[in-house]
Order: sequence, then C-alpha cells, then structure tokens
Amino acid sequence: MTIGPLADVNAVDKREPLSKVLGWMRGETDRRPVIMDGRSPYAIVNARLLMGRGIHDRTGLHKVAQPVPVLNEDDDLYLATEAFADSLVPYLPIADGRGRLAGCLPAETCLADLAAGPLVKGAALSELHVRDTDHVDDAMHTFAKALESQLPVLRR
Repeated sequence: MTIGPLADVNAVDKREPLSKVLGWMRGETDRRPVIMDGRSPYAIVNARLLMGRGIHDRTGLHKVAQPVPVLNEDDDLYLATEAFADSLVPYLPIADGRGRLAGCLPAETCLADLAAGPLVKGAALSELHVRDTDHVDDAMHTFAKALESQLPVLRR
C-alpha cells in the first residue's frame, strides 16, 4: 500500500519569521507549512509545541521548528505509519525522487488509507485497537504507546 494523495504545502525557509505561517495556524489556509533547509524539507511547525513558549510573530522559525522524518513519494504506507507513531506530529513532508518537497501527508489521511486497506490474513490481532470513530489524536496516542508495529482499526 503506497502513500495516498498529498496535501498542499507552503515551503518556508528556516530563517523566515513565524509570521510567515500564522495564516495556517489561524485556520485561514489549508496549505500546511514545511520548513526548508535550503532545498530540502526538514521540519514542520507543530502548533501544540508553541503554546506557552512566549513567542511573537518575529520569532525565527528555526527556534520553533520540529524536525521530522521526510518520506519519499514511493514509500510504503506502513513506513509512514511508523514515522507518525515515532514523531507524534500532525503531518509529514513528502519528497520526490530528487529529494525536493512534493507535498505532505496528514496523519488522518494515513490512518484512513490504512483503515480502507486489506487486513493481513492470519495476522494476530493486538489487544490494543482503535475504532474508526476515534479522533486521530487518540488513535495516534494509542499507536505510539503500543509496542506493536501495526494497530488494527475496528469498524463500528
């Protein structure tokens, strides 16, 4: 199963101020910011990490960037799931074959694609599970705490 459709991104240099991504943080745009180091994606702005840090709109993005794994367009969906579980971020940058930013994969898209995919026949089901009605944050938290490489999704 490969990575599905990518969300639109706003590539922002790490030397830019936080004000360059405030539109996304306020919900004024769906373009998710990916912080670039030159031509390579390397971090995101995780709004949860900004709370209570005493920042202002001129704060440099490099001070609030959360480095994340960068996936390739042809990576397996299960690799993306592991990257989400390890990093606990809302989205991951996706690079093309030349290492340039192609888009991003939101966690909810990854989980939805996994839920729609076929179950492996004969696989032992974990006692831990998420329901397809669970909020994505709860599902990611459960997955991150599990000592499993896959977490089944139970339909209603």
